[in-house]
Amino acid sequence: MNTKRILYIAFFAFLGAMTYFLVNHAWEGSWVTKKQFTETLAGSAQVFPIPIDPEAEFPHSIDLQMKGQVNGQALVGFGWTDSTAYVMDTVGNDFEIEHQTDWYNDTCYIFYRSLGSTAGELTVDCKIYSSKK
Repeated sequence: MNTKRILYIAFFAFLGAMTYFLVNHAWEGSWVTKKQFTETLAGSAQVFPIPIDPEAEFPHSIDLQMKGQVNGQALVGFGWTDSTAYVMDTVGNDFEIEHQTDWYNDTCYIFYRSLGSTAGELTVDCKIYSSKK
């Protein structure tokens, strides 16, 4: 058997073994908490908590999309506690906000605060990436 052929066989055997390992073992430890909801908004401040799933621990990042409409202006944002916002955006009429960032808290709190709006709707699509317990 020639040396080149042996090297090709060894390379593809190694590649196959690595692919098998990655597919069957490398992603066992990850978990994605997925939450989608729509809320009717009023003139008062509202907070919507999104906890990670019980199967998850050690969150590390978040993909968050908030969209909807308000009749006037409002603040929409998210944060680590139910009283402290990390990011707040001023919105009016139809809006769509996306955030992708590092995230290390077990709960994401979505905030709505009216700046004169009296009604609206907020749709949230949230993915929190964590380790699996």
